[in-house]
Amino acid sequence: MKNINKTSIICLTLLAVFISISAVSADTPITGPTIITASGDYYLANDFTCPSGDAIVITSEGVTIDGQGHTIDGLDTGTNGISCQYDGPITIHNMTIQNFDHGIDLYLAYINCYDNILTSNNVGIYAFIGDSSTIRNNVISSNDDSGIYFDFTWWVSIMENDISSNNNAGLYFTGGDNIWNYIENNTIVSNGNYGIYLENSHMNDIYHNFLNNEVNAYVADLGYSNTWSTSAETGGGNYWLHPDGSGWSQTTPDADNNGYCDLPKVIDDYNVDLLPIFVGNPIEVYTLVIGDGTPVGTLTTHVADDLLYFTYEISDRNMGIGEIHLMALDESPEDTESRWFEDGYLTKTSNPKPGQFEINEEFEFCTYIYSGILNLTEIEVDSEESLYITAHATLCNDSMESTDGIWVNGTQFSGKNWAMYVEYPLE
Repeated sequence: MKNINKTSIICLTLLAVFISISAVSADTPITGPTIITASGDYYLANDFTCPSGDAIVITSEGVTIDGQGHTIDGLDTGTNGISCQYDGPITIHNMTIQNFDHGIDLYLAYINCYDNILTSNNVGIYAFIGDSSTIRNNVISSNDDSGIYFDFTWWVSIMENDISSNNNAGLYFTGGDNIWNYIENNTIVSNGNYGIYLENSHMNDIYHNFLNNEVNAYVADLGYSNTWSTSAETGGGNYWLHPDGSGWSQTTPDADNNGYCDLPKVIDDYNVDLLPIFVGNPIEVYTLVIGDGTPVGTLTTHVADDLLYFTYEISDRNMGIGEIHLMALDESPEDTESRWFEDGYLTKTSNPKPGQFEINEEFEFCTYIYSGILNLTEIEVDSEESLYITAHATLCNDSMESTDGIWVNGTQFSGKNWAMYVEYPLE
């Protein structure tokens, strides 16, 4: 038998490692920093940290990663949470990515990114040269610079995301031309400098967004036009609010009661929201508490166009919400002949039944912020005076173990419980 020298052993070992990474089969667990070079279905088997470099690098098309509610943490020194380096379909969902330079980094790549939390990074999602991505139903918040930073992108859909509390901008478009992108139905609030910043950006569709920032939209280039509204029949333009109540949607009248401000919102001569959505009711922020009265978060509410918009947000980022229950009626729950009792939302002894509320959501993984909408016309609410809102949730940890129940802090129901409700003023 021939002797095998040390150099041969090292080469064979490296070859075996390369093959194991390149030929990963479907439904493959990821337990730590990984380079994916083969298409297939992958999942995070556990939380893990990556204090240097990229946690996951994808160099192949046809890759799907299910985070299963786990967290990838860069410990403030990691480069990218997930680096996508292939111009092919890549799906990333159901995970938290935090404390990296870029939570998700796209280079010549397009992705389907949904149901993720990207927080405490420098940038939540960064893209340089890319098209046809879909970014939907993510929480992109509390990043040091911007929530989404795009340079030379087109045909990207950004829809139904919570983009909030980022230090610079919610969305920041710059560099090469950013064109034909769709920015729709997002909640873009409490961002430091801008809600939406557009440079070298034109022919984008931007409407049906809820904006509440110091500067909601800034267009850096005169002559670059974008579309800011659809027809009145299909929902009009955007909500233009300001934290101090001076937003266009808050102060411009709607004399004909069609749900839109009587005057357009002009950003510049080439960027005009022709149908800014009228906001006639206040934004109310209530405290969420556990049983001993300790505050753990907030419930933000606002009514517009017979829709109740609400956002649960938990203060402690180490905790989250596992499920929520919310109900609103225009009758007081103190009235024993009200629909609270007739429709079974309260027992005969005035104890609430959260599982019967109209909003009744259970999540696959803990999330510290969640926004939703309750259609008031569907539950036949037509009062012009007050809404009575009760909101419940369960706190959970990273293992999805329930720790406490929480209620909105207000007036206690008269039954033998500590559940509460609040009165929201309609105008």
